[in-house]
Amino acid sequence: MYGTQTYLEKVDIEDVKACKEMYAENCVDYNDDLEELVRLIKPDYVPPSNEYEAVELFSGIAGVLKSY
Repeated sequence: MYGTQTYLEKVDIEDVKACKEMYAENCVDYNDDLEELVRLIKPDYVPPSNEYEAVELFSGIAGVLKSY
Protein backbone atom coordinates (compact mmCIF):
# COMPACT_ATOMS: atom_id res chain seq x y z
CA MET A 1 0.00 0.00 0.00
CA TYR A 2 1.37 3.41 -0.99
CA GLY A 3 4.76 1.93 -1.94
CA THR A 4 5.42 0.42 1.49
CA GLN A 5 6.39 -3.12 2.33
CA THR A 6 4.31 -5.30 4.61
CA TYR A 7 6.04 -7.53 7.11
CA LEU A 8 2.94 -9.44 8.16
CA GLU A 9 3.26 -13.21 8.04
CA LYS A 10 0.50 -15.77 8.26
CA VAL A 11 1.10 -18.26 11.05
CA ASP A 12 -0.64 -21.38 12.21
CA ILE A 13 -2.78 -20.73 15.30
CA GLU A 14 -1.49 -23.96 16.85
CA ASP A 15 2.06 -22.57 16.66
CA VAL A 16 0.91 -19.42 18.46
CA LYS A 17 -0.77 -21.49 21.20
CA ALA A 18 2.36 -23.63 21.59
CA CYS A 19 4.53 -20.52 21.98
CA LYS A 20 2.21 -19.09 24.63
CA GLU A 21 2.25 -22.36 26.57
CA MET A 22 6.03 -22.73 26.36
CA TYR A 23 6.57 -19.15 27.54
CA ALA A 24 4.19 -19.56 30.47
CA GLU A 25 5.89 -22.79 31.55
CA ASN A 26 9.40 -21.35 31.33
CA CYS A 27 8.68 -17.82 32.50
CA VAL A 28 11.64 -16.52 34.51
CA ASP A 29 9.92 -13.19 35.09
CA TYR A 30 7.75 -14.49 37.92
CA ASN A 31 8.70 -13.29 41.39
CA ASP A 32 6.83 -13.91 44.67
CA ASP A 33 8.02 -10.60 46.11
CA LEU A 34 6.74 -8.66 43.12
CA GLU A 35 3.36 -10.38 43.34
CA GLU A 36 3.14 -9.52 47.03
CA LEU A 37 3.91 -5.88 46.22
CA VAL A 38 1.24 -5.86 43.51
CA ARG A 39 -1.29 -7.27 45.98
CA LEU A 40 -0.46 -4.46 48.42
CA ILE A 41 -0.99 -1.85 45.72
CA LYS A 42 -4.01 -3.53 44.14
CA PRO A 43 -5.83 -5.79 46.62
CA ASP A 44 -8.22 -7.04 43.91
CA TYR A 45 -5.24 -8.30 41.87
CA VAL A 46 -5.87 -11.21 39.54
CA PRO A 47 -2.95 -12.50 37.45
CA PRO A 48 -3.40 -11.39 33.84
CA SER A 49 -4.42 -14.09 31.41
CA ASN A 50 -3.28 -12.26 28.28
CA GLU A 51 -1.15 -9.36 27.15
CA TYR A 52 -4.05 -6.89 27.21
CA GLU A 53 -4.82 -7.63 30.85
CA ALA A 54 -1.10 -7.33 31.63
CA VAL A 55 -1.01 -3.85 30.09
CA GLU A 56 -4.12 -2.85 32.04
CA LEU A 57 -2.54 -4.14 35.27
CA PHE A 58 0.68 -2.24 34.58
CA SER A 59 -1.24 0.94 33.78
CA GLY A 60 -3.30 0.61 36.95
CA ILE A 61 -0.22 0.11 39.12
CA ALA A 62 1.57 3.02 37.42
CA GLY A 63 -1.44 5.24 38.07
CA VAL A 64 -1.48 4.36 41.75
CA LEU A 65 2.24 4.97 42.10
CA LYS A 66 2.04 8.35 40.33
CA SER A 67 -0.38 9.56 42.96
CA TYR A 68 2.26 9.22 45.69
